[in-house]
Amino acid sequence: MKFNIEKDKCSACMACYNICPKKCISMQYDEYGILYPVIDEEKCTHCGLCSKVCQINQKSEFRMPMYTYASWSKDYEDRVSSSSGAMASIFYKYIIEKSGIAIGVSYDENMQLVYSYSDTKEDLLKYKGSKYSHSFIGEIYKKIKYFLEIGKEVVFVGTPCQVDGLKKFLLKSYENLITIDIICHGMPSQKYLDEYIEEIENTVGKKVTNLTFRGRENFKFTLYNDKEIIYSKPSNEDNYFYGFLSGIFYRDSCYKCKYARKERVSDITIGDFWEIGKNVPFEHKDKDLGVSVVLINTEKGKKLFDKCKGEIYYEERTLEEAIYGNEQLRNPSKRHAKNELFKEKYKNHGFIEAIKDIK
Repeated sequence: MKFNIEKDKCSACMACYNICPKKCISMQYDEYGILYPVIDEEKCTHCGLCSKVCQINQKSEFRMPMYTYASWSKDYEDRVSSSSGAMASIFYKYIIEKSGIAIGVSYDENMQLVYSYSDTKEDLLKYKGSKYSHSFIGEIYKKIKYFLEIGKEVVFVGTPCQVDGLKKFLLKSYENLITIDIICHGMPSQKYLDEYIEEIENTVGKKVTNLTFRGRENFKFTLYNDKEIIYSKPSNEDNYFYGFLSGIFYRDSCYKCKYARKERVSDITIGDFWEIGKNVPFEHKDKDLGVSVVLINTEKGKKLFDKCKGEIYYEERTLEEAIYGNEQLRNPSKRHAKNELFKEKYKNHGFIEAIKDIK
């Protein structure tokens, strides 16, 4: 069986990369700086596993949310160090306290957004905060399968396509796996962020060792050299952040995302509860610190949420209210009118020139 990679639909979930028994699938950037699987035909035995786990070729299991909550952590420091209500942190901590494994994304020493695992609460800080670039799955699916097979409880937090990629890679369900998806706007290439950071490093003469998009200073793109701020601009003044929020340079699959709907593929969905209280009152003195929307999609997700209730504030709201404030619970992000112009400029001149004067 020949694996036909439809680039306009591929989300680079890397299920095919992980499942290949001959390791003949590599992930490579194309001329537009977008990551795709590439098959070494000389090594390929045409076993068909890559096609079997591809979310383009296979149906996905969607569920209507059972409950909708507005929530946040009761731990003040945990909450203010998070982008929203720190709900991922709550779920991670619970699993680790039960000797389980937390799976999440963080920037490594080279500012690459990669997946890793943790079994200590002290290590969870790296998973905090919004990260607006495409995360590299690597071989984390294989590691998750190992943990599941030895009986560890595992919680995986990722975009909906990554959750679905994991589930398809596993080829069967595991009672000890909890999947949590983030309401996703779309993902720009890591290569774009690499080129942007390199330009800033060359300008300021210092190496970037950390970055934030949100936090106490909401919607500011901030770069650090250790603890020193070497660059910081609001989203409307920073070219990368503006491009992300405007939908100028997502991968093609994001503009036709099949997961941008109210039905979900995970056990729990989390995100910002935008526009809460606009139509139905929601009066809380500290709501400005961030409110998470939590959609409970399965009985397994409900059990986890119920076990964490002592650590969180929660109030049941309507699914319609959550959808009202989150466009990606009803439609994919719209392709910006200058997306094709950006791609052509990138192909010929790179990211810095492509994003310059794009507003």
